[in-house]
Amino acid sequence: MRSILVLLALCLSLASFNSNARSIISSQSADFYRIDYTSAMGENFVNGTVSLDYVNNKIKVFLIGENNCPRGAYCFRGPTIENLVAPMVSRERLGCGQNVYKAEKNDLAVDGYDVSITVSDMTHLVCRIRPMAATIVEITKKYFDRVKGEEVVRQGRLFAHPLHVDAPMIP
Repeated sequence: MRSILVLLALCLSLASFNSNARSIISSQSADFYRIDYTSAMGENFVNGTVSLDYVNNKIKVFLIGENNCPRGAYCFRGPTIENLVAPMVSRERLGCGQNVYKAEKNDLAVDGYDVSITVSDMTHLVCRIRPMAATIVEITKKYFDRVKGEEVVRQGRLFAHPLHVDAPMIP
């Protein structure tokens, strides 16, 4: 009888320890291989990376573009770089196994921009559909153009390789 009580106490303590466990995946990332050139972002950017940071609960998009400096003009001849970081607001798993991560950040009040990032992870699909890419990133960026006096909306769709684990988190 005493051994049964000890075994029961051991099982309950292990169950409570397991409920406080965290995932060992701290972040995932993927490289873009195609940018939708019909979108507003496609005409400026050619490469980049998306990463999901689960520890800080953020989505980061790093884009590298080509320089659109007119010939003979005095301007910087380096690549265009844009780094978008926004806090993750939702994570959901849809019916076919598609994981959708959404991040939003609104800095319009401080002369910034309102950005919305949606990452769709298609690597765990169970339905018979063929996605356009393993990872699809949709970005909507709004800002106020003071020269034109109106709000400008830029949208982009980026296609990436499957998300892979960056480094396991060691407790």
